[in-house]
Amino acid sequence: DPNISASKKEMVTSEAAPTDREVIDTMLYISDTTIRTDNLSLSFQKVDSLGILKLYPDSEARQEILNSNDNSFAAAKALEQYLSKKQGEHFRRSGEALILNLSNGKSVTLKDNIQEGNEEERYTYENYFPQLDAYLIRAQWYEGNKYLLVNRSSGSKKYVIGQIYPSLSGTQLISINEDLEAGYSSNGIQLLSKHGENFMIKFTIATGSWAPIAVKWLDENNLILKVSKSIDDNRTEYKPEYYKLSFR
Repeated sequence: DPNISASKKEMVTSEAAPTDREVIDTMLYISDTTIRTDNLSLSFQKVDSLGILKLYPDSEARQEILNSNDNSFAAAKALEQYLSKKQGEHFRRSGEALILNLSNGKSVTLKDNIQEGNEEERYTYENYFPQLDAYLIRAQWYEGNKYLLVNRSSGSKKYVIGQIYPSLSGTQLISINEDLEAGYSSNGIQLLSKHGENFMIKFTIATGSWAPIAVKWLDENNLILKVSKSIDDNRTEYKPEYYKLSFR
């Protein structure tokens, strides 16, 4: 149901704190260009292909688990079971509740809402990022998904559009998500900065004929985006390209 995806996409941006940037910029076609968003100047420059390390050291094992399940929620549950053996000190499962351990001895409980339709939301554990001191949780709806960052010290939460790539210092992160065809989830990139125990959105860019699929940070103001770019109007064929994204 397209209406489900539209309402859920709105949630990703509308739950932002007042200090966040809530307006989404749109960049349908990627090219060498510069755009301005609030007080930031963003430049995109096409570069030669280069190697980008996988997000996780065990990315291949994770992907094999995800590929072995046709149902996306079943796949996420299987991944969570795998991670319980590797990162089990950080979380536990109690029926329909995912319980995250905080560093202050307390915990955060995320309980699945299992009713069908627009209100359905189910949580599964994705990873702990020590450089951010935060958990990444996947939240799936009846159709589509979003991701949730949970600070391990305070338990504060922030929704992001997809998988996250922390900067070298851990004070910033890029969140990316690819959904070029189905349109059930956000498709684009999002930059966040960490202020104390909170994460603030600096910009969000919704993309059209292309989608980011990998990130490599060069420094705090420059990174490489590997993108999947449509080469036909029907969006049935894609090719990989690389762009340097700089922001000031």
